[in-house]
Amino acid sequence: MGKRLNIYGRPWPDPERGPWLIRLRFAVVNDTRECVGMEIRSVRLPGESASSRVPNVGTRLTGTVLRDLPLSGLINEWRELQAMMLLREALRGEPAAREQALKTAAEWGQAGNRRGRPSKGVECYADVAKAYREAASAGESPILAVRQWHRRHHGPADQLPTKSAAAKWVYRARKLALLSPAGAQKEGGLR
Repeated sequence: MGKRLNIYGRPWPDPERGPWLIRLRFAVVNDTRECVGMEIRSVRLPGESASSRVPNVGTRLTGTVLRDLPLSGLINEWRELQAMMLLREALRGEPAAREQALKTAAEWGQAGNRRGRPSKGVECYADVAKAYREAASAGESPILAVRQWHRRHHGPADQLPTKSAAAKWVYRARKLALLSPAGAQKEGGLR
């Protein structure tokens, strides 16, 4: 189902200038797609065309650079991209395929070595986006609608979650491409 990235790379630490280009390779290991390799090199090698955005060649690779490399963060970036690709596929697909794609996207979005509380899951953010869109199109407060939705489905009946919590869920739904960026569409519709 859908296209999967087997290689993920980007300049690091600056996403545009580097000075390092990190490439991660992924393969299926025990029925799960895992990082199985990594390449690190200067963004621009000798002989490659010069660009004003890219620094000169010659930045030294040291142990400190390798220790500072956020490998789990880069793996999580890749997993989030996978989840977004699957969500977009699910939103275009047939109902049966949509359910499977949402389940797989939830697995991609949940996997990885993350700190803090576990994520609510992609299906939950899809519900947040739905509540937000319905309220916005009805001219009601979308954040209040998200708070009320959460209380009905997940919380104590006598307590609303905070506005801050609801806003964070909306932000996460936007990050997963379930809602348009803030201000892009007044009704907060799908991309």
